[in-house]
This record gives sequence, C-alpha cells and structure tokens, in this order.
Amino acid sequence: MNLPLFLAALLLSASPALADGILFLKCDETRVFTTKSHWRDGDTTHLENEDKEVLVLGIDRKKETMLINNSKVDIVIKNDEAIDSGTFDNGKTKDARVIHTTLSPPHIRYGNGKVVIKEDFVTTITDVAITADCTKIDSADFEKFLNQ
Repeated sequence: MNLPLFLAALLLSASPALADGILFLKCDETRVFTTKSHWRDGDTTHLENEDKEVLVLGIDRKKETMLINNSKVDIVIKNDEAIDSGTFDNGKTKDARVIHTTLSPPHIRYGNGKVVIKEDFVTTITDVAITADCTKIDSADFEKFLNQ
C-alpha cells in the first residue's frame, strides 16, 4: 500500500472524536463538601456531605475549551491535562476552583474548590474536593447523554 493511500485509510478509520481533535469522556464524579458556618454570636456549625454525578466532557485541545454536560468553559492544556480554573467575587460571595482532567489513560478528574459567603449574621466556608474516574466515549454517546 502506498503512503498516501495508507494515510487516507488511517484518517477514515479514526473515530469522530479523534478526527475532530475532541476527546469525549464520561466521568463518575464524587464531590465531598465540608461546610463550616461561623455565626456572629460565636457559635460554629460543621457539616460534611457527599454528592455523586455522572458528567460528560468534550475537550477541544485546539480551542482550549471544554463542554461539561451543556456548559462551555475555557481551559488551559498543560502537562497532558485540561485545567479548568476560575474565580468569582461580588463582595458577599467568593468562589474559586481548579479542576484537572487527564488527557491520556487512565482518564481521571481531580481538584478543589472553595466558596465563602459573608452575611451580616454568619460567614459560611465550603471546601469541595472533587474526584472522578472517566472513560473515553465516542461523539454519538456524548450527544446521546446530552439529549437525555
């Protein structure tokens, strides 16, 4: 087989995700929330809970964007990881997160976030630890999940 014919066959046999340069993942994510409320009268309350969710990701390395379920975020690609980070601060609420997704197997997500809410009578601080095991899926499965 000559080289151009071989390359054409290779491109045609690639999955749609690879051909488009987009990595599609399905992730079983666990978030552990640790919340401390500091009340004006000196009392402190502590709460910890866990949340599980199935997410699908579409990671576009060229555009450095990621579609998480139906939300698009800008990412940075560094050391074979997609890094989703952001902050928000409106004076009463501060929110920060950094979440890493590995681009090579084994595909995992991990990261942390923190939310601080200041009100007149209480300041609430919530720390979030995120972990997920992910599997590669094709674009059809990605679209099917989004349309559920």
